[in-house]
Amino acid sequence: MITRRHLLLSAAALAAARPFGASVAWAEGNVLRFGPQLDPGTLDTLTNVYDYPFPPFSTVYEGLTSYLPGSEWKPVNRLAETLELSADGKSISFKLREGIQFHKGYGELTAEDVKYSFDRATGKVKLYPDAGEGDVSYYGGDFGSYKEVQVTGKYTGVIVFEKPFAPMLRLTLPYATSGLIVSKKAVETLGKEGWLKGPVGTGPYEVVSYTPNKELVMKRFADYSGAAGGDAKTYPWEEIRVSLVNSSSAPTGAALTAGVESGDFDFTYNVSPLDALRLQNNDAVKAHVLQQPMSYNFLQLNVLHPKLENPKVREAIRYLIDVPALIQAQDLDVATRLNALIAPQMGVGYWPEAPVYARDVEKAKALLAEAGVSGLELDLSTPAGGQATAATVMQVIQANLAEGGIKVNVLLTPPDTYIKDKAVGQLSWSNYGGAPDPFYQFEWFTCDQFGLWNWAFACNADYDRLHEELAAESDEAKRTEIAVKMQKLMDESLGYIWVNHQVACAVTAANVEAAFDPNGNPYLQYFKRV
Repeated sequence: MITRRHLLLSAAALAAARPFGASVAWAEGNVLRFGPQLDPGTLDTLTNVYDYPFPPFSTVYEGLTSYLPGSEWKPVNRLAETLELSADGKSISFKLREGIQFHKGYGELTAEDVKYSFDRATGKVKLYPDAGEGDVSYYGGDFGSYKEVQVTGKYTGVIVFEKPFAPMLRLTLPYATSGLIVSKKAVETLGKEGWLKGPVGTGPYEVVSYTPNKELVMKRFADYSGAAGGDAKTYPWEEIRVSLVNSSSAPTGAALTAGVESGDFDFTYNVSPLDALRLQNNDAVKAHVLQQPMSYNFLQLNVLHPKLENPKVREAIRYLIDVPALIQAQDLDVATRLNALIAPQMGVGYWPEAPVYARDVEKAKALLAEAGVSGLELDLSTPAGGQATAATVMQVIQANLAEGGIKVNVLLTPPDTYIKDKAVGQLSWSNYGGAPDPFYQFEWFTCDQFGLWNWAFACNADYDRLHEELAAESDEAKRTEIAVKMQKLMDESLGYIWVNHQVACAVTAANVEAAFDPNGNPYLQYFKRV
């Protein structure tokens, strides 16, 4: 999963994309105005571009469990009253809270809705009753070897797997949009067109209208039944309005923060660190700097490319890279240096003794001499788009390697084959979004990810085997042992140079108190007017 991409938008285009102004009558204390924000593609839990709890998914839908605002990755029961993993790890028994209502009069949540939601996610039933050939779930992989949900009563059931799948409890149920529960009756009644215009969940806010790339309007669900620990009155906003833009017109810089500064919006996200710093002394707004320990920036080296297949060359590059300078190039003085893939905040899988490589130009030159390499010329790019600071970061990498005698050509628009053909791509500056289970973090670097997300083209049978063991093991101490072994293999491959955990910045109006999950994703329903 790549982090969200934002491109430059002129002030005139931003004005066209901003449908609500300060003079609009509903701009009062009980309406939360969020934007401009990238359109999620669809509001379907299984075909959106996020697959994590970014608005509106955490606002409209609920899952059996969820994470709360704050800094702890501890799932709490949401729709589930009880949840129990079997001794063999191959099933999860659940009992739902009774009386939970779906939006728009679609009735009470039952175990049949859980079964339908998971069958739909894994392709065991059609996405819609009138689904076309291309209408498929994007996120069936979030369910591992899911077999079925055995419905044992109106509110009870058992989630069954062919083999144990530990990430279900840390990733799929509490975090991924694929684990959110939808109304079977609503999907089957509305069909594809109706569902995409107005999907139905059990969350504290329901969709009123959705105009792609323009606006999403949600209102407080009057019959909210308290799955999140309260009734409808617990949540202060009568309406939440989101101004949507597409990826080709998403604003950056001052254009992104202009709406909050002018009072047209209450909240905007993905602000640059420089803009957050600029606004720290503006009494009309609050700037938020949010650590994202599950998401990470790093450099991938194609270990199969003829220019990089000698491990001494890759090791030389590792010693030429100035990691603190790359962090500074992202305007991220507050970012945490990354020494291996798994963050300590994960709670499982962290490698505290991971080596910290200091820059050593002379050692790098010696390694190149031992490899018999001189006059080396390499391509560097950031495939699939990247952060606004990517060009600056790549210039620093270019300068770093030049000190070791390596010429770097920065490709701002690489060919489509750059990451698909092991003989084309060489160096790739990468920004990956993550999730709170090590299985997910490691998933992108297996052998079957060649041409997809494993741009280092590093393939290790032991790594893939350990990845399968990590999925099956539920004991956290044992999972950490497995994860550390995997990170050691990544380090030995010399295919990855870790740089930093990502940081998200946001801006709210001064009279709005914001709430975020442990990875910096906003929970709009918990925002308050102060």
